[in-house]
Amino acid sequence: MSDDETQNGTPQSGKLYGGEGSHVLGELGAASSAERRARHAAERRRHHSALHQLVEANDSILTTLERIRFEPSEYVDATHPVLPADAPSTEFLDRPARSLGLNVRGRPYDFEWSDRKDWGGAIADRVEGTAELSVSSGGTPGDTDHTWNGAGLGIRFTPIVGMLRVAPYLPYHFKWHNDSTLEVARNRGEVGVLVREIGGRTIIDRRDPLWNDGTSWYQEHNDEQDGVFNDSTFFFTESTRELEIWFWFNSSIDYNHTGGAFDFGSSQASNSLGARLGFVVIEQFAL
Repeated sequence: MSDDETQNGTPQSGKLYGGEGSHVLGELGAASSAERRARHAAERRRHHSALHQLVEANDSILTTLERIRFEPSEYVDATHPVLPADAPSTEFLDRPARSLGLNVRGRPYDFEWSDRKDWGGAIADRVEGTAELSVSSGGTPGDTDHTWNGAGLGIRFTPIVGMLRVAPYLPYHFKWHNDSTLEVARNRGEVGVLVREIGGRTIIDRRDPLWNDGTSWYQEHNDEQDGVFNDSTFFFTESTRELEIWFWFNSSIDYNHTGGAFDFGSSQASNSLGARLGFVVIEQFAL
């Protein structure tokens, strides 16, 4: 899909089944991508500083080599110990609830969404119930160092005031690859649940990591896995306003075609994912 076929994070075509949530998903993907890109740039600067020292001071080679090694802990934000006051505001069930039974939805679904930056290749098909992601640094222009893509499927549902449980049967398969030569590569993928009131607020924005890897120096990492996302997500409903319930995937890569100040370094990254939403279970509870 070309750039002029996407607008505000929503595929623009003759058959548009985006829903309001598609715009939110595009914004979430772009914001997450920007944060990850900034972290990649910081790690790259650390590498270049170390390489400069290696070239300029032969007597510090061993120390410089130690600094070049990738440290995953540097990607964890330093925070104070978690205190009760830091916990998010949570609603509690203070009386018995009664299940009103199950609603099970299959294809065709109500919404589809896909978006990408630059060279990502995302596809969603609400009729078939499929979502596909594909990003690769190979063949991209020399002035690019990052790309991401996302795809998701959604349904409409009108709840009662009370509590709701949603759970998909969402099998997936993914593979990824990082390869570094004196440059940093990063690779990430996640699955998410987004629940919004149509024309209103976001109720749930849940994202679970599927993979998260980084390489540097002369490292090469790869993996391939099958899985099923079928976790239940519970939330309280305060009105009977119609909901959009989305299940979506997002992946991104950071890489460098050249070594910046050094013309002998580069890094490559790629990933792909395929998924099929078999059905969605919705359970309502009366309070």
